[in-house]
Amino acid sequence: HQRVERCFARDFTDRAFRLQGSNNRYIDTWAVTTRSIGQDYYLHVQGTTAGAYGNSFLDNYIYRYSQDSHGGHGISVKAGEGKILEKSLVENNVLYNVGQGIELRHSGTRFSVVRGVQAYRDDPQEEGNLITFRDNTQNNWVENCYGQDLLYGIAFNENAGEDGIGPQSSSTDNTVVNSIFINVDFGISVSAGWGVSNPPGAQPGQALPPTGSKIIHSTFSGVNRALARADNDFPPSNQFVNCIFDRVSDEQLLSGAFIPTYTSNLFFSGTASDWSSAAVPGGQNFAQDPSLDASAEPTISFASIDVARHPIVDVDYFD
Repeated sequence: HQRVERCFARDFTDRAFRLQGSNNRYIDTWAVTTRSIGQDYYLHVQGTTAGAYGNSFLDNYIYRYSQDSHGGHGISVKAGEGKILEKSLVENNVLYNVGQGIELRHSGTRFSVVRGVQAYRDDPQEEGNLITFRDNTQNNWVENCYGQDLLYGIAFNENAGEDGIGPQSSSTDNTVVNSIFINVDFGISVSAGWGVSNPPGAQPGQALPPTGSKIIHSTFSGVNRALARADNDFPPSNQFVNCIFDRVSDEQLLSGAFIPTYTSNLFFSGTASDWSSAAVPGGQNFAQDPSLDASAEPTISFASIDVARHPIVDVDYFD
């Protein structure tokens, strides 16, 4: 029952903020780096063996110095080995340049809701991610989010054995709905993650693919690759439903077992020829220009975060 509200942390090397247990709140809190310092976690909640629930992250702002030596965990909903962390709410947060933006991590992290999050990258050579599902997090819901100029829009990452129970999927039965990814390098990354190379070099069964993922009513526009870095595969139990794929410039979709299910998706003719309504598996997919305005992006207008008044992307502001 701890509350961190209207606080500010700058240039910590480990965790800017860490809470554990149930009913904790982060509200209108800023965690930033302004130099290369190797900061690991920005806002973090951990579970308990008895079970924790009801934590929330509301109207917070995370800015990672783009060339920091650690990619960073922006908002980490991380149960911990053998612990439970359920029914968390992550709403109306803004992140810049974070390697794992909103991180839902460990099998005990379940039934979370993430909504209204915006993620950006201001250095095209560095990190940037909106949502990461990791270490078999389960039954979480992500909706109405926006990512622009990122390295990865959605990441599925597995660190085999970190949960203390042997090989795991990165993700089970998680859903992303009504979200938009504009000008990202990789729409979705499926990777065996940290400490694992799969393949090559992994032990058999060391990391397992995500299962039961649903990407629904979402848009990927101006994407270098919609699905990429297939260290692991993305089998048919993972689904794209009623999504828009616009100007996907390169794709390796139809290789190996890396083939999810596609239903009623729209593929613009500017998309790569090997990744179109005629090429992907599934039913009722079609090609039509969605007439998207590539310059459109949402206005950040949260009551407690005035980006125009606080130009946090200019690190000299804090000097």
